[in-house]
Amino acid sequence: MLSACQRFIFEEQDICGVVVDMQPAVASVLQCHHYPDPVGRSLADCLIASVLVASRMKDRGDLTLQLNGGGSIRLLVAKCDATLNVRGVAQYDLAVEREILSADFAAGNLVITYQSAVQTESRQSIVNLQGGTVAESLEHYFLQSEQIPTMLTIDHTSSMGLMLQRMPGEKTVDNVAWNKLRDSVASFPQLRASCSVEEALQVAFPHELIRLFPAEPVSFACPCSKDSMRNALRSLPDGELADIFSEQDSIGMECEYCLEKYTFSAADLDSSD
Repeated sequence: MLSACQRFIFEEQDICGVVVDMQPAVASVLQCHHYPDPVGRSLADCLIASVLVASRMKDRGDLTLQLNGGGSIRLLVAKCDATLNVRGVAQYDLAVEREILSADFAAGNLVITYQSAVQTESRQSIVNLQGGTVAESLEHYFLQSEQIPTMLTIDHTSSMGLMLQRMPGEKTVDNVAWNKLRDSVASFPQLRASCSVEEALQVAFPHELIRLFPAEPVSFACPCSKDSMRNALRSLPDGELADIFSEQDSIGMECEYCLEKYTFSAADLDSSD
């Protein structure tokens, strides 16, 4: 099964949604590293959330979720670009226990940075995890900051997620009907495990007329290249590079996302190839 994202709407209500199945893509990100379970789960949740949120943007661009104030988790970043390519990385204190890693993640904030393809300036927001899950925190963020009632479920075991949102400017507001959808949203990953997206949606929301849009592929892809690494080295002061090459014949660099290794000699840095 390929990783995919599929949007849908409830034809008779002002509600839209998106489903993501990301098992291969998430596995590809995590297999580059050997994260302990709490870190791997947290990164998987953020990767799934990044696609759920990015896929709903009107002007597709690059979206980043980054943990801030995670204590023993020094860095956790999940990225999704305009074509739904994802990548992610985490750095953490190897000496702490797993329970501390989980608690430190939940005590932090998620900084959401969105760079639209049609605007020069990025937009940034902060989501307080408040000791809860990524899904719960994003629900709170959309409601409080953007006044968009939202329901999310993220299942890191199956790398699956579902998001429902009431459309801005909806003509009718039926809070009772909206709140009744909560159990169906929570049970969706279990339904999806045994049937197609279309079938799972019909079972989860049997009273809704659902229009399902074509699936879009989601993939793990890292944009690193020899040119980008060379340019990074070239940005160092000439004296610093000269000192390095006086002690060794080459400089090795490794991409933190995909662990691809690059080696450069002094001649490589002088070359434009």
